[in-house]
Amino acid sequence: MKSELLKKYLVSQSQSVRELMQVIGENARGIALAVDSDGVLITTLTDGDVRRGLLNGLCLKSQIGELVEDKESRIAHPALVVSPDVADDECLRIMEEAGVRQIPVVDEFGHVVDLVSKDLLLDKAALRLNYVAEEPKASSQYEDMEASGVIMAGGFGTRLRPLTDHMPKPMLPINDRPLLEYIVERFERAGIRKLYVSTHYKREVIENHFRDGSGHNVSIDYLHEDDPLGTAGALGLIEKVNRPLVMTNGDILTEIDFRSLLCFHHEHDAMLTVGVRQYDIKVPFGVMNTKGSDVISIDEKPVLDFLVNAGVYVVSPAAYDLIPKNKHYNMTDLIEDILAAEGSVAAFPIVEYWLDIGQMSDYQQAQNDHHE
Repeated sequence: MKSELLKKYLVSQSQSVRELMQVIGENARGIALAVDSDGVLITTLTDGDVRRGLLNGLCLKSQIGELVEDKESRIAHPALVVSPDVADDECLRIMEEAGVRQIPVVDEFGHVVDLVSKDLLLDKAALRLNYVAEEPKASSQYEDMEASGVIMAGGFGTRLRPLTDHMPKPMLPINDRPLLEYIVERFERAGIRKLYVSTHYKREVIENHFRDGSGHNVSIDYLHEDDPLGTAGALGLIEKVNRPLVMTNGDILTEIDFRSLLCFHHEHDAMLTVGVRQYDIKVPFGVMNTKGSDVISIDEKPVLDFLVNAGVYVVSPAAYDLIPKNKHYNMTDLIEDILAAEGSVAAFPIVEYWLDIGQMSDYQQAQNDHHE
């Protein structure tokens, strides 16, 4: 790998976690390499490390060095590396045994000189054996997953009128394509190709565009709400659920990896997993910390950060069984019912691009973000 390409993967401990996520997103390999000022490898970092760090109290403005400390507190062994003289076949064996898809190459002094990928090595091996590599499918990135997708698309979109006078909000165009098409495409690329789409307002616009979904390499069943059933009530219209439902609101534009979300759900053995997003509130005044009438300290214009519901979920069959049939029911009701039954609700921090298109300014932001 040329040095200018390698730079796309390198981060320093003084950079922020937010900058780390930008590096991971831009290199499209799901990994970054934390190095010191001399280019010596400290550790590898993934979006999974970021999620764990956020759940452990870090925030996107925290320094990468804090994230490295958080990772080292959980994982005692150093980063897995190979030297430049290790053969491709040996690299593949090491990655296979370790269950990783990428591995840094370092010289005798620990300087990063390359980053090798399992996929690239497999391609090289196929060429070496005179095999013709099979062309990847045009749209599919992964094989089918044992999960179904649900898109809640029945809202009125009143805050986006007059744009929604003649079409439902999920069908508003983003760079000449309906918002809902982006969501369907993300499910398809994750290998989730059995979809349910809940409809109410202007349902025919959605159904006429997507029909049975075959034109988008998915299968779609429509859950029509005669009367609005809330943010979870439409799930009760599904006849039978025997595998997890990956669910998203129909007005969310995101680059979340649904496979990572589903793996997280299984790892935490949760009845329900809720995608959460960090939300900052900037206090425009100095905050006085007091004890009785005494001022102890002052925080000048602090930023308070919270993890808020991002409108993305994984619903297990056990959680689905709690949802009433043909009754108005919200996701907040489901969360409360699960907690009351002492079930497990997991929080999955979303660190990828995410935008809730609730207002006109959000819609304009979506246009700007996806302008080609």
